[in-house]
Amino acid sequence: MVTYSNDLILSVIVFKERFKFINAIALILTICGLILATKPQSLIKIFIHSSDQSTISTNTTKSTTTIISSTVTSSFYYHLGIIFAFTSSLTKAAQMTARKQLVKKKQPYSVMNFQFTAFALVVAVIYSLVRRFWQSDPYPWKWISTAGVAIGCCHLITNTFYAKALKRENLQLLSILGTLDIVYACLLQYIFFRLTRPWMFYIGASFIVTSAIILSIDTYLTNKKSKNNKNQKNDI
Repeated sequence: MVTYSNDLILSVIVFKERFKFINAIALILTICGLILATKPQSLIKIFIHSSDQSTISTNTTKSTTTIISSTVTSSFYYHLGIIFAFTSSLTKAAQMTARKQLVKKKQPYSVMNFQFTAFALVVAVIYSLVRRFWQSDPYPWKWISTAGVAIGCCHLITNTFYAKALKRENLQLLSILGTLDIVYACLLQYIFFRLTRPWMFYIGASFIVTSAIILSIDTYLTNKKSKNNKNQKNDI
């Protein structure tokens, strides 16, 4: 949610992208969907307890306050986690904006992928040496190498398609589509581990999917309209 907001602000400032009414609707749907998808159990407890009319109002207020305070712990680690999450989302938004700027300035995405791969290779070699010589646990060289190469190849392909998408689409649409990761993760959890989620999660996921569909349709219609206008000018 914070990442999408940062991407939206940076895209408007850096690339002068228009913030239309349809973007506001998609933003509201995404925020509501992420809230429902990430903390459905806490919301269910608060909603059920607040709608219980059989208890006295004073006891209900005290119990609701207790549930809220126990759910959202105002501890040092909680606030520290919020700071880290906000910092991570801000740096990710800056990374997406800078990467789009590089692609827009005719910087080949193959060069960026090579730099990313070279840096990851250096980090992997250092980690392997540390794990090999300074830790007593056995290190599965063959298995971990095969898995690392497979994951690295998949990630490299992902970065290639992502760079192509950055060059063609705006950051607002990519950020909305990026929020679908939580939907894909839960689908894979159900397929491989048979783990189910509360019903409020599916409502939140439907909000996220709806916002992505709305922005995708709007982008398609906008591109089609601009293409038709360009063809009309060429005919004239």
